[in-house]
Amino acid sequence: MSLTPYCLTTEELSCFIKIELQNSIIDDENFLAPILKNWHSWNQEIICLATVFSQYLEKKLRENDDAVNILDDIFALPENKSGLWVTIEGFGEEFVKYFLDNLRNPKISIEDDLNYLREQFGEHNY
Repeated sequence: MSLTPYCLTTEELSCFIKIELQNSIIDDENFLAPILKNWHSWNQEIICLATVFSQYLEKKLRENDDAVNILDDIFALPENKSGLWVTIEGFGEEFVKYFLDNLRNPKISIEDDLNYLREQFGEHNY
């Protein structure tokens, strides 16, 4: 059985960190509730593109927040959450050039477009 991939957007990453690392309460109406339920049930792979994650950490640094602690907590997830993890994934320079020249959908944001492509790769839909 393979896990269904799901790429977090910047907003979703912020919400994920509040819920999973800072123990904020999630209500059933939250847009991440079904994703997190599937993740905890080992049916969902949560992916965060390295660019989204680095932008989030940079924002936290500008806000004088403890970005190093957040980074440590993300990489400690398997130990702290019974083996659950978040895949931090980057695309290489050549892929990004190819994406911009050949695959880019100008009707949506680059972040949404890259997340969509990564989910398609995870499901082997190319």
